[in-house]
Amino acid sequence: MKSGKVLYGFQEHPISFPPTYKFDTTDSKRGWRKKKASQVDVRVDEPVNVYDTSKKSRIPSWTDRILWREKLGANKNRRVTCEEYGCELGAQGSDHKPVYALFDVSMSQ
Repeated sequence: MKSGKVLYGFQEHPISFPPTYKFDTTDSKRGWRKKKASQVDVRVDEPVNVYDTSKKSRIPSWTDRILWREKLGANKNRRVTCEEYGCELGAQGSDHKPVYALFDVSMSQ
């Protein structure tokens, strides 16, 4: 993106949250954290926010992103501002954590 060769014209708010992938997953029906076969399952009552403990030991990353762009040739009086950009670490059941953004879209005449 920075070089301008990929996703030309798109913007992303600066990231200020931890990597959103690759977390150990939780079976939401049982509330058990999945662990290596050699370990005993542990009951958890709160979200599991442990990065990959599998044999693959994947490196945490920011794979879930929100990009935006204004329509080329758009009205110069329209302004799009990202007010908030974050993730929900409390979500369970996936090795990804959801990412959200709050935008302010202003238009003047």
